Amino acid sequence: RISKKKTETNKPALPQFLVLLRITASDEGMSRNSIGFLLCALVLQLALASQETDPKNSETCDTSYKDDKKRLDCRKSLSGGLECHDRQACDNLHCSDEDAAHRAGMLCDGFPHYNGGYPMSELVWDSENENYNCLQGNNASTYCYSWETIEDSADEYEYGTCTCRTTRTHAATGREYCYHWHCQQRESDKCKDNEHPVPTLYPTKCCFACEDRNDRYHYASECWDDGYSRCWYTPELEYEYADAYCQKVSSTGYCEYWTQEEYDEHNHAFREYEEYTCLQASANNQYCQKWKGNIDSEEEFEFSECKCDTEHSSTMFCNNWSCYEKGQDYFFPNLLWSLLDVIIGVLPGIIMLAALGDCCVFAIIFSSWFIWSSGFLILTTWLSGIGIVIIHFSIIGGVLATIAGFFVLC
Repeated sequence: RISKKKTETNKPALPQFLVLLRITASDEGMSRNSIGFLLCALVLQLALASQETDPKNSETCDTSYKDDKKRLDCRKSLSGGLECHDRQACDNLHCSDEDAAHRAGMLCDGFPHYNGGYPMSELVWDSENENYNCLQGNNASTYCYSWETIEDSADEYEYGTCTCRTTRTHAATGREYCYHWHCQQRESDKCKDNEHPVPTLYPTKCCFACEDRNDRYHYASECWDDGYSRCWYTPELEYEYADAYCQKVSSTGYCEYWTQEEYDEHNHAFREYEEYTCLQASANNQYCQKWKGNIDSEEEFEFSECKCDTEHSSTMFCNNWSCYEKGQDYFFPNLLWSLLDVIIGVLPGIIMLAALGDCCVFAIIFSSWFIWSSGFLILTTWLSGIGIVIIHFSIIGGVLATIAGFFVLC
């Protein structure tokens, strides 16, 4: 599983533009420049906050809930039932961006057709590299009995072992193969760039620079701890498990199609259902040389491609293999973005127009307001799609009817 960075708290984080608002709204009141500054800061904050999943349109859910299931329930509640995910649209690393967007839920075959993100912006994928090393073959050296797993992504790593639990015999060749295997992995966050990991490869401590109680500075590499000033922490970790079953065996007795189910120790995350298909047999037709994986859960989908790097001395199975995996979250529109469009894009124009009585000035203000509100409509449409457009024009329709009546009077 390609895991995303975990939030450090369950409390909702105060958006940056609200922090700016609190700072700027001093006892002396807010000047026009201050208002303009806050609006610019708001747009900038939206742009920055939207880069992780492009767009990251559910930051409220992501910062409020640490549990994957509660986070997904939050996203669904904000989508208004407009989410769409075509899980058959894309099933490998090389599918088109349009097909991937249909699977993610940014594009829909039916209504609402567009939920935000692609093609107004590029798709953003998470990825990781995986390496596997056979630790022990079976007695007859026909398959790998146990192997180690090493998975490395941008913000965390996983390390563990897999062991064959049940074997079967291929009827035609009499060759024994592994039918069921079980894996256990320790998933741990990586230390941040400015921290010192101890040990370096799979750290159990992340040390940071700090000052002790005597105001003496200590570098991160010192990993200072005098019983009073503790300048390190244990990175968050959990254990993951997987059970795999061979579903189809080749004519020479090696597994060429298998399924796997992955789950975590606390059942906080959604289970992943994985399918692996052999793409190419080895030169001697005794084991799979290349294969692909299609991985799906309620929250995300992933693809992998693997290849054998080193053959075992028996030439009957692969001794070392590597995989590249990438994936992304399923996308859900967030209709709360309509508040941004209405409050900042629509209401200022309505208020100004209502206060005017001169028809010429009215026309100028209306033109400026139309351009202003259209900009926020484009932004919020990118964030959450056609649902926002419907809400926008439902509100603005009444305003336009009022404006038309005003012009008749003029």
